[in-house]
This record gives sequence, C-alpha cells and structure tokens, in this order.
Amino acid sequence: MSGQGPKGNKQCYNIAPVESAIAFAGLYELWDFDGNIVPSYTIITLPPHKRFSHIHEKSLPLMLSQEDFDIWLDPNLQNTDPF
Repeated sequence: MSGQGPKGNKQCYNIAPVESAIAFAGLYELWDFDGNIVPSYTIITLPPHKRFSHIHEKSLPLMLSQEDFDIWLDPNLQNTDPF
C-alpha cells in the first residue's frame, strides 16, 4: 500500500495480519451489452481509520478477517453494518 509523500518520494508500507492473508471486500456485476458479457468490479472502501491515518488520510479498503469470508460471500447478506 502506498503512503503519503511528495510525488516521486512516497513511502511504501507492508500491512499484513500476523498469521493469515488479507482479503479485500469487493463487489462484482456481470453486464450484458448486446450479448457481450462484461464483468465490473469494485473494492469497498471505508473512511480513514485513526490507526492508519499516518499512512493515508483518505479512504482505505475494507479488509476482511478469515472468519468474515463466509458471511461476506453469502448471497443473502443484507446488513453490512457489522463490517
């Protein structure tokens, strides 16, 4: 993840959980344009978190913990407030 800094002089950070992988929350949609199926993707972002404000003052991707994977991937999920 890139941090803040003057153009050409940015600080890189390695953000990782101690014993697992990071999964970013996202959405996708398949669009049909005259028979051509076109995928569309987006990453869900959140307002800045005080823990990471020294890295980036704007939005950050929603990072899911492993125990959240099944809930996030549930097609019946309606309430995303817990995330």
